[in-house]
Amino acid sequence: MFSDIWRISAKYNDKAGLSERPGAFDVSSALAKAVCPEDPEGFTDLGAHRLNDCMLMPDVDAAVDRILDAVDTGERVAVFGDYDCDGVCATALMYDFLKKSLECNVIWRVPERKEGYGLSVSVIDELASMGVTLIITVDNGISANAEIDYCDSRGIDVIVTDHHEVTKELPNSIANMNPAREDSLYPAKNVCGCVVAYKLCEALSIAVGIDGIENYLPLAAIATVGDIMEMQGENRSIVKLGAEMIEDTMFPGLNVLISDRKGKKRADEINAEFVSFYVVPVLNAAGRMGEAADAVRLLLAESEKEALPLLYSIIKLSDLRKSEVERITADFEANPSKYIVNDPKDEFLFVKDSEWIEGIIGVLAGKLCERFDKNVCVLTEEHGDGGGDVVLRASVRGAGRISVVQALKECGDLFLKFGGHENACGFSIYEKNLGELVRRVSEIAGAMSQKTPAVKTSEAILYLPPECITLKTAESLKTLEPFGEGNRQPVFVTGDIESLDVSRPGDTGKVIRFNFRFRGGCYATGVNFKDLKYGDMLTCVKPAAVVYTLGVNEFNGKRTAQMTVLDIIEGDCGGIADDRLLNETYGERLERIDFDLFRAFHITKEDLNLIFRTLKGIGGTFSFRDVAGVKREAMKKGGDAASLFTWFKLKYALSVFTELGVVGREKTGMYYFPEIHEKKDLSSSRTFDAIGTRYE
Repeated sequence: MFSDIWRISAKYNDKAGLSERPGAFDVSSALAKAVCPEDPEGFTDLGAHRLNDCMLMPDVDAAVDRILDAVDTGERVAVFGDYDCDGVCATALMYDFLKKSLECNVIWRVPERKEGYGLSVSVIDELASMGVTLIITVDNGISANAEIDYCDSRGIDVIVTDHHEVTKELPNSIANMNPAREDSLYPAKNVCGCVVAYKLCEALSIAVGIDGIENYLPLAAIATVGDIMEMQGENRSIVKLGAEMIEDTMFPGLNVLISDRKGKKRADEINAEFVSFYVVPVLNAAGRMGEAADAVRLLLAESEKEALPLLYSIIKLSDLRKSEVERITADFEANPSKYIVNDPKDEFLFVKDSEWIEGIIGVLAGKLCERFDKNVCVLTEEHGDGGGDVVLRASVRGAGRISVVQALKECGDLFLKFGGHENACGFSIYEKNLGELVRRVSEIAGAMSQKTPAVKTSEAILYLPPECITLKTAESLKTLEPFGEGNRQPVFVTGDIESLDVSRPGDTGKVIRFNFRFRGGCYATGVNFKDLKYGDMLTCVKPAAVVYTLGVNEFNGKRTAQMTVLDIIEGDCGGIADDRLLNETYGERLERIDFDLFRAFHITKEDLNLIFRTLKGIGGTFSFRDVAGVKREAMKKGGDAASLFTWFKLKYALSVFTELGVVGREKTGMYYFPEIHEKKDLSSSRTFDAIGTRYE
């Protein structure tokens, strides 16, 4: 909150509806046209006919022939997966299909996190000793060239099913099924590993004339959500179809997992959001805190009786992970210098502790990144190899201003292992090389950040009039599901706020509740679970607009529209009279709120002068708590002062002052006024360059 510039996307505002009265605006239609202008009706048509032909997968024919040969001759086959949600689901899917549909002599194996990702010589030797002559990898293998050559030396054939980027020559496998291959004809390049495994099983079912392959879609849907695949094209259909089947599948273990999570959260339906928050973390917890094999055993359980002990064991691990992350985060906030490796002012924050569990460093990196709005690299210690050198395992999350994977790729010569995506990656490195890595990355990230805007701009896709914050609108948005990467839940902006009441109900204080009254007599409620640290700040705001997503809340059998509040935009809306408000068209209101947003997120030289003089009046040194006092006094005075001293402007005025050197900041967080002997030029402030202006 109070950090981003918010803009309303022009492309999502249906020009045909701009002259309509706000209450008649068709929200879901406007969104569908904007998301998929070439086929807005097709965007909501997610039936099985939208799934791609499995026979377009590279090398699928060779994979089918080799597996059927193995089945005919009774060879022992091993399915080798991964320890994350995608790998666990893919392993269970492939094993279950081969065993039950083809009566294959098959076993499965997933590595534990301490063994590392992918095939290894020790695993290959283990499988060879068990008489395995064919390995089918799922969610891994496309870069295991040396390991697959070793398989050949042990008399083991390999079929690779994977979806990760092809960074080397293709391995010497019987088949390399990967839609990311340059020569792939498969239309969807961004499906997860479990979907690739599903497509191989579908091709096998066609070859032998078996029905019922769609019963495996729930596993493919969970894996698609868990691996954060883009919610476009085929992925949308897979998640939609799989979610509709997920409450009653042919997997007793999955059924008890869904039933347990649904009962505890009182969800009124199962969708991608439910899967993301309540299913994926449980399956991931086994690999992060215990044995990933337990998650596979849960999915493959033959009865609820067999599944329940596994489920409760994994849930305990999931709860332990949450509490451990909360404990470490609190400890970090209390004593950051104990963990921070580099200068905390750097764009990239390196955080290290040798006692942290490898399985939680990714979650912790995400939590710290969100909490401090910085790129974060969390490191912990693993055992070295060879000469006893200490090896560090790292997980990285980006704040979105620079590509963290690009910054780290430039230091590739220092890594033992490296991989990931633009804003999430990981690596291993000798501890003796950490200092050099920090030095290089600090320079690279600093240079990259100079080319990015000093203030982050976020986009709300639609202006929503207060009259449209209704249960009908909230329910109509469900036609645009599933939401996720590439099809985010729609973010709205609504202005004309007359009053706002903020409270922290309950004993836990883990939710902020909002009650809005809008001009024209409309009311709405909202909640926020993430920005609890802003609770006190929200008690002294003069809201110009609210930024939010819209959903349905069900309580005591009553369904209502409920906003999930993302940000409160402060300012002076000008006090539009109700009779004028009711006569405005949608387009007129949109134009007016656009101007309100412009004023809210820009600051003039005169503004800076007034804020600086006010801060100077506090005393020699001051903290942000003292700034909060200035804000409260401004609210009491009202008028122009209340519009000027917004949290956004106060924050970025301090950024301008520190960039110019007219205000200093100590490591303790205290601000002070250094001696100044020369005049400062505002043009040297990147922040003022981003939001500084004069109103016309």
